[in-house]
Amino acid sequence: MAIKQLLLFRHSHAQSSHPDGDFRRMLTARGRQVAREVAAHIAAEYTPQLCYISTAQRTRETFEIANEYWQLPEDALEFQRKLYTGNATDYTDVLESTNDAIHRVCIIGHNPSISYLAMHLCPAFQEGLSPASALLLQCELAHWSTLPPVWKLEKYINASEWNT
Repeated sequence: MAIKQLLLFRHSHAQSSHPDGDFRRMLTARGRQVAREVAAHIAAEYTPQLCYISTAQRTRETFEIANEYWQLPEDALEFQRKLYTGNATDYTDVLESTNDAIHRVCIIGHNPSISYLAMHLCPAFQEGLSPASALLLQCELAHWSTLPPVWKLEKYINASEWNT
């Protein structure tokens, strides 16, 4: 058994609409700034080893900003369409495919799925994730393929409380 950590990071503030549809919504100027602040905070102690990212524009932009601080190599990134279209079960399926040598994983995704996953894995957390917020969960785990029902809340970065 090893200590595993899961960082759930909701994309930052995005445009309310885009002429080409929801998938193409981009981050706002405020969204880019808040993403930088949260990513820098994460980098100080919690840089992931592997990051799963939704293929939507706003999650890609959130990741690109975060990776300015995290410096993850290309082989530590997986862009997953199902993180855009899927539900919390799809997010779990992605996690369960993680190599057991990885100890800290990040998912950059969307509401409501990312918040549902957070609340499912950590019943102590019931607020949902606001834009650019991140939740670090931890548990003792031998294999990612056998996710435990309850994880411990280690850190909550609530970006909605920041004055930017």
